[in-house]
This record gives sequence, C-alpha cells and structure tokens, in this order.
Amino acid sequence: MEAFHMLSNSIARLWSAGTVYSGSTITLDGPMDWSSWGDAGDITFNSAVVLHGIVHVIIGDHNMIYTNVISGSGGLFLDFWNHAMVLSAVNTYTGPTIINGNGPQIALTGNGSIFEQLADFLRRQ
Repeated sequence: MEAFHMLSNSIARLWSAGTVYSGSTITLDGPMDWSSWGDAGDITFNSAVVLHGIVHVIIGDHNMIYTNVISGSGGLFLDFWNHAMVLSAVNTYTGPTIINGNGPQIALTGNGSIFEQLADFLRRQ
C-alpha cells in the first residue's frame, strides 16, 4: 500500500478483515470516520498513522491492530461493540482519546501506549 491521505469530513469503510496493511504513512484529517465491522479476522496496520483533528474510529466483529506509531496533534473518538483497538507502539499523538460508553476496549501490547495525560484521564473515569 502506498501512502494515503484522508481529508476532513471523509468516510473510510474498511471491509477487508483478515488483511495486513503495510507501507508508507496513513494521514487522517478529522473530523472523519475510520471504521470496520462485519467480518471475522483482525485488520493489522503496519503503517505509521498521523492524526490531524478528531478521527471517529468504529470497530466491530474483529480487532484493529496498529503496530506502528500513531502521531500528530489529532485525537481519537472510539466506538466499539465487541472487539478492541490494539496498540503496540509508543504512540505520540497529543489530542484527546475519547471512549464511548458502550464497553469499548483499547488493548496495549508490547510497548503500546497513549499520551500519558490521556491515560491518567481515562483511569479516573
């Protein structure tokens, strides 16, 4: 996969569960929707991700696994219903991490992290 850039107010529906995306940088300009549901098999992103603005991430029926750094000044608004966003890199994005109250999960594996102040905020909720 080559680098790609999603502009503000765009919608990305990833209907390719069981796929591994590798390549250059994925740039997401929020507000926008980045979603995947309906198929079994995790989706793995080995590409670096850069966030500008808030990106609405919707996950169902499989995990979305990010093995490379998520950076930028943007943040994440997370909606899930039965699986997780899995982070395994030391992420440096500085925007908010907002988790919808429907029982979402963020799984941190290996060196996986979110911005320290955000982790503190999430633990107090």
